[in-house]
Amino acid sequence: MLAHHKPNQFKWLISSISAKLNGKASFLIHIDKKSDINEFYFEADECISHVDFIDNRFDVEWGELSIVEATIALLEQANKSYQFRHVILISGEDAVVSLDALHSLNSDTSWMNYWVLPYTSWWGGGMFRVDRPHFFDKKNRRYLNFKLHQYFGGLLNRFSPKSRMAKQFPDMLFYGGQQWMVLSWDAVDYLIGFVRKNPRIWDVFRHSFASDELFIQTILCNNKYLKILNKPTHYVRFNGFDSSPDYLKDSEINELKNSGAFLFARKYAG
Repeated sequence: MLAHHKPNQFKWLISSISAKLNGKASFLIHIDKKSDINEFYFEADECISHVDFIDNRFDVEWGELSIVEATIALLEQANKSYQFRHVILISGEDAVVSLDALHSLNSDTSWMNYWVLPYTSWWGGGMFRVDRPHFFDKKNRRYLNFKLHQYFGGLLNRFSPKSRMAKQFPDMLFYGGQQWMVLSWDAVDYLIGFVRKNPRIWDVFRHSFASDELFIQTILCNNKYLKILNKPTHYVRFNGFDSSPDYLKDSEINELKNSGAFLFARKYAG
């Protein structure tokens, strides 16, 4: 779990998941380095099997590689310390919809929403995320990144993720998708192994736009031997072209529970 605020909701979410899975879940948590981790500590009751907070914390910023770094740190710790059937990546602002589908998910199968770029439902096919370097604050300085590419695109092309990928990993395609997913042990083991053996993959994505929707998806989807169920685990609602999803109401969460189509929903104000 990636969390950075609302510690009471965070604790409620852990209790909700534990209840739904009859205590058969362990929790590994990354708390944003900007946040006071002491606010998130709590005494687990008998229904919650195990809760750990990782020491390797990152200052996470929207759209930056720091989100991926925090996620990989979580997966590395899970791969080293736990015996697991699946790892479920969630945020501290999620709400449980229905976890029933997890019981029928084969142990060697992951559940992740993905698509190859260019993708018609992303503006411009999503290629602006990788065909130019994004040097400035990706949330508040997008216009500067755009102008830099507009006037110096040819000069800076060699720094783009697309150019770096073609040079370092010529056989790989870019994939995008939701950052929230369910990963099998095979998928986590392959992902961690790939990152360790190929540290230059970080350079490919360092100046991409919203790498949390590209990095893991690209590595896993280029391995055709992994079994990945292509569907979203989370319901997320955006308002127009807003970069952050809307908060959902209780009535919406209840409607989603009846559909059985999602495991979680975000964002939820609690």
